Amino acid sequence: MRLPIHLLLPLLTLPLHALGQTAPEVKETPPPATEAPPPNALQGMEERVGLLQGQLEALEAQYVETKNSVLTFSKLKFSGYVQARYAYAENSVGGLDASGNPAVKDGFTIRRGRLKAQYQGDYASFLLQIDATPTGVTLKDAEASIREPWSGLGITLTGGQTKWPFGYEIVQSSGDREFPERTRVVRAFGPGERDRGVKLALKAKWLRANIGVFDGNGTQNTKYIGVDNDTEKDVVGRVGADFKWLAFGVSGWAGKSYRASDYTVAPNTVGKFFPRNRIGFDAQVYLDLFPFGGTAIKAEFIAGTTYQANGVERYGQTALGWYALLVQNIGQREQVAVRYDFFDPFTGTPNQADARNDSLPASSNQVHTVGVMVTHFFDDVFKASATYELPIVEPGGPKAVAPRQNLFTVQLQAKF
Repeated sequence: MRLPIHLLLPLLTLPLHALGQTAPEVKETPPPATEAPPPNALQGMEERVGLLQGQLEALEAQYVETKNSVLTFSKLKFSGYVQARYAYAENSVGGLDASGNPAVKDGFTIRRGRLKAQYQGDYASFLLQIDATPTGVTLKDAEASIREPWSGLGITLTGGQTKWPFGYEIVQSSGDREFPERTRVVRAFGPGERDRGVKLALKAKWLRANIGVFDGNGTQNTKYIGVDNDTEKDVVGRVGADFKWLAFGVSGWAGKSYRASDYTVAPNTVGKFFPRNRIGFDAQVYLDLFPFGGTAIKAEFIAGTTYQANGVERYGQTALGWYALLVQNIGQREQVAVRYDFFDPFTGTPNQADARNDSLPASSNQVHTVGVMVTHFFDDVFKASATYELPIVEPGGPKAVAPRQNLFTVQLQAKF
């Protein structure tokens, strides 16, 4: 069916009218105006900022204080070792000896219980070491040192209670020494290894030099523990060289010791000074002779006048001795050593029988000691050793028989 044309015209004109109309204008709404904060709010913000700034400054001060404390404690070091020991001695008996001391020489003991504190500053250092054993706590080292940093010679001045700068074995630490005890000659001429005084050390390339002034009595003179027996001082020193594989030195000691008057004995003893002198030579050689471990050979000789025996000084008496030590490492954990030790307590006096009992050698006779030691290192801290020593006293007479004094020692050492 066809629509009349007069009806189609209005329909065709409707879109044209729609296109000709303008869309209504949309107005943008402005954002609300920001109100200025009141004066009280600004003041509160400033207070909070000031509070935070104060807390930050306090944290900075705490940081500086903590940093200084850490630096201080980083210069302070603690170390020490314990030597637990069992000894079997052939001449050990029950009861007391003629001097009233225990005659038992074997059994379990804590030979050394060392604790050392050391502070190392830029120029000065502090060292304090004590020894705690079943018999008590004793002072070993108390050193105040200052180092000169400009010359490059490592010049260090040390005062207090310190080791005599003499020889090798006196200075060597008991924690590093191969055998449980020092040799007879060293125990006679350097008992206790320490004394009160002042010493100067120099270390430049291979050169080693030490010299000191000391009371001279040491720390084991039973009549003068911690004090001097006279107003004289002893001069002790060593000059040597260290080439790593070879080290050696010459030591000297010059001083006097005073024997007090004693009018309770006959004949009367009049007060008198006696020379206290020593001379020593030492050498150490370190070699790589075998593929399974290094080899060390050490030797030392000492001769002098006036020494100590059992804590009592033998005024004016001359003596000499020497030792030779061979140490062989086997791998990283095992070590074996052999040592020969000779001591003549009365040089110039022939070996003879005891004047009161001709079946025994005199106390002035020469003594030879042969020792064998094996050590196992479990790690850097713990080691165990077994040592057998055979002291041989010269009989000195046809009827005299040297006493059996063989000593077997097992020692466990923990070190940190």
